[in-house]
Amino acid sequence: LNGDGTIDSEDMAYHDVTMFPTAYFGINLGLSYGPFGIEAVFQGAADYWLEMDPEKFPHENIRSSAHNNAASPIWWEKGDYLKLRSLYAHYDLDFRKLSLGFFLRGLNLFSLDHLKTMDPEYVYTGYSQPRSYQAGVKLSF
Repeated sequence: LNGDGTIDSEDMAYHDVTMFPTAYFGINLGLSYGPFGIEAVFQGAADYWLEMDPEKFPHENIRSSAHNNAASPIWWEKGDYLKLRSLYAHYDLDFRKLSLGFFLRGLNLFSLDHLKTMDPEYVYTGYSQPRSYQAGVKLSF
C-alpha cells in the first residue's frame, strides 16, 4: 500500500468492518382465506463480515513467522443473511360446539447467505439453529 515494492508492516491498512451485525431486521407476513391460513416470519442481519479459517489460504513465510497469523481481508466473508424462521399453515373447521384445526409448522427452514460451509449465526452464537417440522391437530370444545 505504501508503494515501496516490499510487502511489510508498513503496508497494513485499517478495515472498517465488524464481526457483529450493525442491523437486525424481521418481517412477519400472514394471509388467510376462509378456513385456510399461512404465516411466515423472516429474520436477518446486515452489514457485517466473518473471519473464516485462515488455513484456507496458506501464507507461510520462511524468514519470519511474525505475520503468519496477521488479520487479513482475504479470510473475510460477507455475513449478511435472511432466514425463514417460521412457516405455519393451518386449516380450521368450526362446528356448533366444536372447533377442529389441522396445522403444519416448520422452523428454520432456509437461509439466504454468502457462506458455503456454516450457519452465519454459528460464528457469534456458538451453535447452529436446528431445523424442525411439526404437524398437529387442534381440538376445542
